[in-house]
Amino acid sequence: PHTYLPDFTAKIADDYGVIPLPMDAIYASCAESSTQDGYEVKQCLDNKRKVPDELQVKLVVERIKQSDVSSCGYSLADFPLNKLQAKSIFDAKLPLEKVIVFDVDDDVVRKRLGNRRLIPSTGEIKSVGFNLPMEQLEKTVPVEDNDSEADLLSDKFDAYLSNLENVEEVFRNKGVDDEGNALFDVIHQIRREIEEFF
Repeated sequence: PHTYLPDFTAKIADDYGVIPLPMDAIYASCAESSTQDGYEVKQCLDNKRKVPDELQVKLVVERIKQSDVSSCGYSLADFPLNKLQAKSIFDAKLPLEKVIVFDVDDDVVRKRLGNRRLIPSTGEIKSVGFNLPMEQLEKTVPVEDNDSEADLLSDKFDAYLSNLENVEEVFRNKGVDDEGNALFDVIHQIRREIEEFF
């Protein structure tokens, strides 16, 4: 799993010749549909609520089974984030060839959360000293109630780290066959390469 960063997700997709599948794009497509799932996703997004795990799993499985993805592969972003979601990948027998492990210092992530600025013209949120050059600073405004939001995001990050241990456990246990052979490749991304996108 990795947090959705447009440039980084595009790089992963380009490097491996697959379709990027960030959860926000899956949500947006579903919310535009006239289905019950679309209505539920839209309600969650509009009210800033988490989309239920069961619905996230359903949307991911359905998207990966579509012909464009099944024919050339995929890179999931923001999924799986917990044990239930991780198990769903194996329960649904989704094709899995590579798992990319990102090695980013926790302090880098926390610093990024504390330096967030909004670009009003695009609605993007970027971080000073990371993906926002100083010369563009004057075109931004502080994220409203940034301190409180940073605290909230920091709490979410702590929860993510805790859940990540459960996700890794699932991949360790499910990632070998009965004879102990690895079922997929594990690739470690170099830290400095990742930090370029933060």
